[in-house]
Amino acid sequence: MDICLAALGKTIHLGTLALTLAWTHSVQKTRWEEDWRVTPAGLVLEQDRIQGSGAGMEAGPFATFDGHWFRWKPDLAPMPK
Repeated sequence: MDICLAALGKTIHLGTLALTLAWTHSVQKTRWEEDWRVTPAGLVLEQDRIQGSGAGMEAGPFATFDGHWFRWKPDLAPMPK
């Protein structure tokens, strides 16, 4: 099993077992990143991190700050698809 993207009726196989999804909030200009990994149980969100907060972008419970990022492990079950 690997990670695939599907859009507009097409599927792209990325050929990887892990990826980082990242974006910048359009108003706050705050960077958010998520690390995902493929496991036998499905796609697992390994870690979330955010550089700041505001406009609905709050760090998760039990987040720690390393001087640059708030980091935490989301409590989310593996996604089979």
